[in-house]
Amino acid sequence: MTTTVKKKSCEKWMWLDLTGFDNRHSDFWVKEFLDEAGFIPDAISILLVSPRFVHEHIGLDHEKVLPPDCCSYIKPRIIKRERQAWTNRQVKGVVDELHRYGIKAYMSIFATLFSIVDGPVKDTEWTEKHPELLCTRKNGKKHSSLNALKRFKDGSFYEDFYVAKLDAVMKDYGFDGLHAADGYSPPSLPIFEGDFSDDMVEQFMRATGVTLPTGIGLMCDGKPDATAKRSAWLWEHRRADWIEFYAARTVQFWRKTISVLKKREKKIVLNNAWTREPFEALYRYGVDYKRIADLGIDGFVPETVSTYVQTHSDCAGSNNPLYDSLATVLMMKAHTPDIPLTGLCGLRDWAENWDNLEHARPMLEREIYSMSNLYFYDGKGALQRSWDGSMFCLSEDVRSWEWQWLKEKWDLGFSFEVKRVHGATLIWSSRAFAAQLSDYLATWRWTAHRLLTALMSRGAPIYAAASVGNLATITGPILILNPHLYPEAELKSIAAYKGGPIILIGGESARFSKTDPDVRFEDVYPPNQLSCRVYGAKVKGDSGIWSDGEEPIHPNPMAVPDELNWQKPLYSRKVSKGFLDACAQAISDCASPIKVFKGGADIKVLALEGEQGVLRLLVGNDAYRSISAEIDMGLPIADAHVVTRFPLMPYGWEGPQIWKGSLFRLEIPPRGMSIVDITLK
Repeated sequence: MTTTVKKKSCEKWMWLDLTGFDNRHSDFWVKEFLDEAGFIPDAISILLVSPRFVHEHIGLDHEKVLPPDCCSYIKPRIIKRERQAWTNRQVKGVVDELHRYGIKAYMSIFATLFSIVDGPVKDTEWTEKHPELLCTRKNGKKHSSLNALKRFKDGSFYEDFYVAKLDAVMKDYGFDGLHAADGYSPPSLPIFEGDFSDDMVEQFMRATGVTLPTGIGLMCDGKPDATAKRSAWLWEHRRADWIEFYAARTVQFWRKTISVLKKREKKIVLNNAWTREPFEALYRYGVDYKRIADLGIDGFVPETVSTYVQTHSDCAGSNNPLYDSLATVLMMKAHTPDIPLTGLCGLRDWAENWDNLEHARPMLEREIYSMSNLYFYDGKGALQRSWDGSMFCLSEDVRSWEWQWLKEKWDLGFSFEVKRVHGATLIWSSRAFAAQLSDYLATWRWTAHRLLTALMSRGAPIYAAASVGNLATITGPILILNPHLYPEAELKSIAAYKGGPIILIGGESARFSKTDPDVRFEDVYPPNQLSCRVYGAKVKGDSGIWSDGEEPIHPNPMAVPDELNWQKPLYSRKVSKGFLDACAQAISDCASPIKVFKGGADIKVLALEGEQGVLRLLVGNDAYRSISAEIDMGLPIADAHVVTRFPLMPYGWEGPQIWKGSLFRLEIPPRGMSIVDITLK
């Protein structure tokens, strides 16, 4: 039995650098900034950019001018003003002014030791005195990023120096907490790219007991060829150990940091690992969200940047990156259910040359509505929103009418009291997740996230998740991805589920006790090909799964280079498009009678049921052209009205009436979304 999601307001956070304020005013322009926004945010993260803000902190007894790379994120100006020279006491003044309005003030910095001001990369006193802290790439070359897990030349750990300085910064400036960002929250580079310095390899060997074979050097710093040989051996032959080592070291770093912050009753929120979901965060960056969450953090900031990827990356191709982000948020919430998620809402970034508010507003609007309507069932069967709110990035140069537009969209996204999600519920198992890495390295089958992304992009309605331990509290179709990773006891509880159809997609599990599915089909790429089994529903199944061409299986997948760009998928076995299409169709057939009657595969529907039987449909469009869609509700419609601004005049069959029988007609903007509320007869 499920309960209704009670309406709650969206928490609104802002992320901005010092160009958002003005040190020529007595209140540092805080009042004018808030007046232009038109609302008081719950928190503001002040981006001081360079770690020199922490490293070189000397207290506030003496006024000190900060380096220019602490005063803005690379850029020399915004539309409103030039970059200013700020002092330490003026930053304290901004914090005090924010507190006057009841706003929590967080500090954030990036882990780069070089100075990057107005473009050129320059050495600093820190790069000259402490080059040992720079990350060493697998080819032996130094990277501009600081590796916070390394040691100084004298053998002391950087993290001990960092937490002592951080403690002083938090006390002196009065920050309410730390917003851990790029290079600290995740490392700047994937762990298969760096750090392969002598320091990190020695730490690895001491922690794991792994020894290097003859011909692989212990001391390779300054020797690119020797470093490349050693890094290749470690990643090919000790990959799982290397990943676990980084995960454990990252936990150690955050344990020390959190301990210092909690003693001062300060909060800490962390960006997720370069937008990645739980498995890729671990595999690519050595970040285990669950172990970090268990240390007592106060929240994650998932970097949901699908709008940016759609407009700036050649990796998007014909696929909409939105589904990757949606799948990430569903899985992060399922993996760390007790941790608030305040998702990144990308506005504009003059330094990185992107502007979603000017160039991609329909995509951003769809991202807002979609992200604010992902759900998770708690242990009592109560339906909760996966997101607690949004962090506007970056906020220093947003105009009043843009803030009004954003507030309107976020308030609408959080406005509906949901009783039920029309779709299949993704079932999450922490034990299955723990088994994912060894299975991936043994078979190179698709991970659960990649499967989920592919299914959602094909229209499979999967917008809620639940823990496998809470099956008794939910109803409706359930989806289990990669069931072969689930332990026998959990598979037994899944087999006993009586609340609706059971859909299993992924590796075949001989331990699953139900042996006679209503529908069963397999992919065409052995060995270890994926399969789909459906119990408790008669669905179409496969209407012909054809090969997409031969699969060249690499003789040594461990030697396949990993994708450095997080926007590109990891190496894996081939899965046919026909198999994925058939799986998505099977889920849709189980989940809802609502069908896209006209508009094609580009139209996707998220259906939510509220009180008194009102249905809210979020209708998205993957095409770069406007589409007039027709949706069949399966039952006669009594009333339907559009709640988004577009289309303003949604004429259907008979004047302003957009429905006829069980069908309704709606115009969907290019790559955007329209929302309609419907009552059935």
